[in-house]
Amino acid sequence: MMSGESRIPHSLRLAILFLRVVLGANFIYLGWSELFNPPSLDNIHIRSFAGIYAWLASVHNAAVIEWFLVAAGVCLIFGFATRFVSILLLLLTLLSYWPAANSAWSATQLTGDTVIIILCLAILFLGKAGNYLGLDTVFHFSFRHKK
Repeated sequence: MMSGESRIPHSLRLAILFLRVVLGANFIYLGWSELFNPPSLDNIHIRSFAGIYAWLASVHNAAVIEWFLVAAGVCLIFGFATRFVSILLLLLTLLSYWPAANSAWSATQLTGDTVIIILCLAILFLGKAGNYLGLDTVFHFSFRHKK
């Protein structure tokens, strides 16, 4: 166990692990449902991640982004390159607001569940979530310099 991890209580580590797995499953679902798009999921698209779904539909090669979402979700679940993947997903989620910024943008767009996802991804990045029962402990993958 690293010295930085010893300061974080075990219960908080379990909460971050649960958050990492749930977010990974959420992004797998997001990418998978966009790839195969059954008609029964249309109502869910309106309620969940509406900005990301609209943005993915407008991108020319959206399949690349959809497969990236699936792969990033798998990386989050297994805790591989968690900090790097969480930053990429954070940027992708923020970019989903870009088309909305060209139209009549208001602060009410920041009240949806996408803001919660952005905050959770920031927690994964700052909390070194891959170090808790993840592959990051095996591969020592992080943004810090080796001493």
